[in-house]
Amino acid sequence: MKTFISIVFLLTAFYSQSQELVKFPEGVKISHDNGEVAREGRHYSFTGVNESFNTLENIYFGFNHENKELACVNGKDLPPFECKDFFIDNYNFSGNALYLYSKTIISCKIDYQFEDTEVDIRLKIIATDVFGEPIDFIKKENLLVLPIIGDFDLYVVMEMFYNLEGETEVEWKPVLDLFDYLPTNPKYLIFTSFEESSLQFYNFEN
Repeated sequence: MKTFISIVFLLTAFYSQSQELVKFPEGVKISHDNGEVAREGRHYSFTGVNESFNTLENIYFGFNHENKELACVNGKDLPPFECKDFFIDNYNFSGNALYLYSKTIISCKIDYQFEDTEVDIRLKIIATDVFGEPIDFIKKENLLVLPIIGDFDLYVVMEMFYNLEGETEVEWKPVLDLFDYLPTNPKYLIFTSFEESSLQFYNFEN
């Protein structure tokens, strides 16, 4: 089995941004299923939202799409491990699914020798309410956010896209699963990182 490094930073602090900085309410509880973001993905639940705000009008949840700390991949890494390829600026929406795109380099065997190969990667975030109904992402200023109407869930997974010679079906697959499957150079490791603390609540006044 190949060796990889995957890091997920725990939520440490949330803030609301409007005219002034407001501390994240203690009544909002965050739980998750311990899944690996770069493999099977991780499901998050945010509860206690209604009880923690006086009003949910103008309350949003999301992140700055220029924030390099949100997530990264380094497909050809050696210790000491470091972030190299970030998910910034290149994104699109598909209903309640948000996709952030980037590229990374892996060392992969092609015609019996290892070559540096550029592959597409993406971070996918899907948002629903507690009943499984979709909550669509929107862009506000430099933020990608959800309008908050109550408790909600997020599913976060990091994926890679690569077409092996002779394969007829090509699709996005979890980064670490595909890295394990490909004939990559055993000299190098893959590094992935997702920092949950980049996700924040925001207050936009009319």
